[in-house]
Amino acid sequence: MADKHISTWDVISDLNVLGLLFFMGVSLVFFFNQEWGSGIVLLCFPLSIAIFTFTFRILAILKPNTHVDGLPLEQFPFGDEHHLAILFKWGLVISMLILLVLGYEYLVSPAYFQVLFDTFMFMITFVYIICFHLAVNKVWVTARVELDYRDVMNEMSAPGDGGGAVGKKYVLWGATRERFNRFSIINIIMFAFILLANFIELAIIQDRYAIPISLPEDGAGGANFGFPVVLVTILVLEPVIFIFILGKAYKEIYNYDVDDLIPSLVKIEQDDKRRELIIKFLERAREIRFLSKNK
Repeated sequence: MADKHISTWDVISDLNVLGLLFFMGVSLVFFFNQEWGSGIVLLCFPLSIAIFTFTFRILAILKPNTHVDGLPLEQFPFGDEHHLAILFKWGLVISMLILLVLGYEYLVSPAYFQVLFDTFMFMITFVYIICFHLAVNKVWVTARVELDYRDVMNEMSAPGDGGGAVGKKYVLWGATRERFNRFSIINIIMFAFILLANFIELAIIQDRYAIPISLPEDGAGGANFGFPVVLVTILVLEPVIFIFILGKAYKEIYNYDVDDLIPSLVKIEQDDKRRELIIKFLERAREIRFLSKNK
């Protein structure tokens, strides 16, 4: 039976998408009501997270459309898009609430706002950084190619050769996933270093701002407040690195090179004949997918 085709209406009417749109709409109304002026630049944090939230939610909805009918092969170039959407959704909610609370704190107790501002900037940066680094980790853990042995036998074997084959699911990883342990350590080190640099700049270095901002109901702006250099770097660098890694994962899994999948296949299938059939199937499946994509 062919998979149900997911239409644009299915995306627009999705309750998660509608709920996120409602939350963003209400949050933005409260934020602009605080009259931040040039402080609107603070929205870059939740808006950046929101882009990835909607992207992965939409990808999760459209996932069935990527399957080629009759091909016993499933590809997950970004791993678990549903999990990634939830991760960024919570990052969006928390970061947006932090900004709203920060704005009201200034209106209530402006005398103590310097400490509050630095503290809240560290909190929102922490949420921002951890979203991307957890997502990177999740992509490499779950990005994979899956195929069913019994269906592969039916597809590739001569009549009778695959009779009585036991169903077995093969999960194959890309070349980068084979080096995951080393990559994971680098990811943790980068997270700790960026967070430490952010803490040092907020706690020690004062009056060095890449982007000065005005405070709520303060059109002239506050000379002691703004986006420090490290915050601006984090804001730009984190999504850029993440997009680069997504592109690499997409290439390794969706446009896979069969030779890159062989090392993981060797680990889970010791039978030479079965392994040879699977390799031939992967080569054929790649050609079929290419043809179906260019119809």
